[in-house]
Amino acid sequence: MPHGALPPGADVILAARQAAATAAEQADTYQDVERELRALMMSGTLDSSSGEALETSLVIELNRIRLSVVRVDVRVLSTENRIVRGTAKGSAGGASGGVTRADVPKSVELRIVLRSDGAELDREIAAAALVVGKYVHAEHLDMPVFEVAFQGLADGKLMRKRIDSQLAQQFSLGRLSMGDFLEALTH
Repeated sequence: MPHGALPPGADVILAARQAAATAAEQADTYQDVERELRALMMSGTLDSSSGEALETSLVIELNRIRLSVVRVDVRVLSTENRIVRGTAKGSAGGASGGVTRADVPKSVELRIVLRSDGAELDREIAAAALVVGKYVHAEHLDMPVFEVAFQGLADGKLMRKRIDSQLAQQFSLGRLSMGDFLEALTH
């Protein structure tokens, strides 16, 4: 064996070590991004007493975590009559702070369009999932369709990503890390 040459199989070991180091760096980056996103999120949820109210609430929350929202479309598939709190603005229930019954969204399809150059797709997907997962959990929503589309990518096409709303809920609740959430989306 020439001086300085690696023994047989050493290149495989080095490649595995490099891959492990890269994966560890990626996990650290994801932890930092997840921490930043969670710090930007609002506590609780905003009005979701109708499809339109849910759209508005999601736009507000998605903008708060620094996503460039083009459009949020909620299609209500079914409603459920349940007790809701009214607000001073007269949404669900009307009376300021009053409690009443109302038909609220139970099952919805959600499509979000974001403006993106593609440089932070992992962050943007995770951010949208954190917000939506919070609403799925807090409002007991069934969401057979949750799709995020990206407008403004270099090729000029609209890229779409379907996300399992239950997976988003688990991520939102902290039961999955950002890395585990994104990994689960690829399967």
